[in-house]
Order: sequence, then structure tokens, then C-alpha cells
Amino acid sequence: MVDKGTFRVLVKRKGLENFQCKIEFPESEDEGSTQGASLVDGFRKLSDDWTSVAISFFEVVPVLSGVGYMYADHDFEKQTLKFVKQKGELESSEEEEGLKVEAYRVPYRELEPFQKMLGKTHQLFKTAETLKRSTLGSLVSEYEAFWGELLGLLAKKVPSVFLDKEFVISEAELADYDTIEELKVAKIEQALEDVVHGKSHVETLKWVGEKFGVNLLSDEKMISEFVEVCQRRHLITHAGSRVNKRYLRICREAGCKESELPKLGDKVTISRQYLRRATARVFQVGFFSMHLLWQKVLGDWEGSDFAVLGSSHSFLENDLTKMARRVSKFSIERKKNRPHNVCHAYLIINQAQSYVFDPNINEVEKEENLKKCLSQRDWSMKSTLVELVLACLRKEYDGISDKVVAAATVGDQLLTYPDVFTWNIFREARDNSDFMEGVMKVFGVVDQLSEEKNILLGEAK
Repeated sequence: MVDKGTFRVLVKRKGLENFQCKIEFPESEDEGSTQGASLVDGFRKLSDDWTSVAISFFEVVPVLSGVGYMYADHDFEKQTLKFVKQKGELESSEEEEGLKVEAYRVPYRELEPFQKMLGKTHQLFKTAETLKRSTLGSLVSEYEAFWGELLGLLAKKVPSVFLDKEFVISEAELADYDTIEELKVAKIEQALEDVVHGKSHVETLKWVGEKFGVNLLSDEKMISEFVEVCQRRHLITHAGSRVNKRYLRICREAGCKESELPKLGDKVTISRQYLRRATARVFQVGFFSMHLLWQKVLGDWEGSDFAVLGSSHSFLENDLTKMARRVSKFSIERKKNRPHNVCHAYLIINQAQSYVFDPNINEVEKEENLKKCLSQRDWSMKSTLVELVLACLRKEYDGISDKVVAAATVGDQLLTYPDVFTWNIFREARDNSDFMEGVMKVFGVVDQLSEEKNILLGEAK
């Protein structure tokens, strides 16, 4: 009899050469046919994926440039095996075609922490693969692929934007397609290809913005820096990395300062610092454009804001505090259709965390910025969960055990077991014995996490 409250982790090993991991779920007896993903789901997934790409380029590319796949594979095996051995029970162990196959039965409540750990390790593998190409070239190529997906979502909602009111159908096309609908789809796909690859990056932003009534070029400084990144990539790919007149002309037209550009004939390089700055600009242009279009075309400000909230949390988890601050600000400071009450509260909390956990800010500045962030809303009416979160944010641990119990038992939105180990706000609280005592009281267990940082999100007692 399969325990419906667990999931199964299948681990396959062959000495030190091969390691595979697969999650299996019990089959649902009443599982119906799956529905196609909605446009909102498509935008949400694209937002999450684009954030993951940015995190990879911020932190993982520089590390993997030295150690590559060997480190990724070793980290994957070490972290995965340690997790399933700690959290689950060995169900079976056998040999299969030279592989040692082990199956572990793990409680369902461990699924979210496990998936998060796998996601972090997956970024290592994904980025190691991109290093086969030029680093900066990969970043811009990812941006272009991102826009291909974004335009595809827009075309599903408003296909007429990508089709001329009248288009000529050749005799060959009539022979190639069985229906007008098939031909229409093909025409749209060709139109998307023409936009992505037939226009410059700025021309694409201008064209899409005009078609959908959104200004995607309003932040002139960000756009000018974005243009410089794209043109530097062009130099590396097509001009032997030497600065030419074309590069200088296009950058000047975009608003770049002459004094900040390399000189004619100089050879451009990609330092770690430059790559981080380039990643920030490329990510921001894509991310903010997508969310402006999401809000405009679908009228779904709430869905967009919650996706922004998720991205800000992902940046916090990876200690990218400046990026967390920037994306939170994007939704918080919008004057029209302000974020939903709950989402607004957590966006402000994430913005505050971006200061509290920033290692480059001194304690006095942290305190000042924390107060400034929290002053953006009235906190007198708050849930027990928000009360716990604010206490952890302010590092007020007196009576924290009772607050944990209340957050998990009182109110509409309750603290869950995975929240304790996956929310960034609890990264320091997990080191507090009173906090963990509250966790033990309400959930009946206190997990001993790895002494090595990053097996989940941090160390815990």
C-alpha cells in the first residue's frame, strides 16, 4: 500500500561517473484530463524562468568558469543524497545495468524544500552548459529567446497585431497548408521571427510598445546601458572585440556618455563586475517590459505583482539584495492600480529585507532604511503571520515561540512547515532556539539541517 502522504525519490549511481535523481508521485485515481496552460500561467512561468536565468548569470557563471561541470555534478550528488537520507527512509536498493538504484520514501511536507534545493543545483548545470558559448553572447541570446516567448504569448491574446489587414497568399502556400487557420498560424510565426531577428533590440521595444500602447523606453538611462551591452556583444561576435565607429555611434545615439565608452580601436573585455552590471540591465529591460505588457494586455495587475513578489524573494534567497530592491520598487511605486493589500505588505517586507540583509550597508543605515520601508503602510491591522514576520525582520525574538504557534494556528493565512525552511525572512530566526522551539511545538519536529550552508537556505539549529 503506497502512503499517499509521501513522494518517492529514485537515485541511480554508477561509481563516481554518473548520478541521476528523479521524483515520483503516487498516481491519482480521479485525475482528469489536463487543461492547457492559460496566458496568465504562461506569463507567470516566463517571469520565473527569466528570474532564474538572471540569478544564474549573476552568481553561477563566474564560479563555473573555473570549475565547470565537475563541481555541478559533485554538488548535485552530495546535496541530494544527504537530503533524502536525512528526511526519508530507504525503500529499496538494487543493481540495474551497472547502476546502483536506491529508492527513498520522503514525507510530502519535505517536497517544497527538496524542489528548491534541486532548483538551486539545476542552475549550476544549466549555466555550465551556456558557458560553451561566449558569456555575454549567451546573456543576449537568452534575452532574445525570452522575447520570442513573450511575443508568442502576446500573439495568442491579440494575433491581429502581428498580421497585416491584408496579406498575399501565394500558390505555393495554398498547396502547403490544408486550412486558412494553419496558414494564419504560419504567418504569425513568421511575423514573430521578423520582429525578434529583423529589428534591433531598441526597435523591438519601440514597435511592441506602440502596438500595445505601453512606453517600454521611459527609463532612458537603463535603455542606454542596455544598448551598450548589446553593442559590446556585437563587437565580440563580429568585430574581434575591437571598438569601431558603428559601436560608438549607436551608443552615443542611445544616450551613452562619451567619457564612459572605450576608445576607438580599444579591445573590450568582460570582467565579472561588467557581467553583473550587464546582467542587471538586460534582465531589467526584459522583466519590466514583460510585466508592463502583462498588466496592459491582460489587465491582471494582481497576478503580475505576485510574480514580482516571487522574483524579489528569489533574489533575496541568493543574496542579490539590490535586485530584490529594484523589482520590489517596480510594483510598490506604481500609482495606478496599486498592489493587492496582502501582496503590497509582502513587497514592502521584501524591500525591507533587501536592506537588512545587504552586507554592504552598515547597521545604522539598515535601521534607517527598515523604518523608511515599513512607514509606507499602516501595520496596525495585521495577521498573526505578518506579526511573526515583522518580529523576525526587526530581530525582536522575545516571545517569538508563542508568535510562531499563533502564526501557524490563528488566522486565514497560516504559517506552514515548508515556510519555516524556505522563507528568506526566517534565515536568521532558524538559528534562534526560541523560534525553533515554537516550530517544534506546532509541527512536532525540529529538523537538523546540514552544517554546510546552502543545503536549503541557511543554517538552522
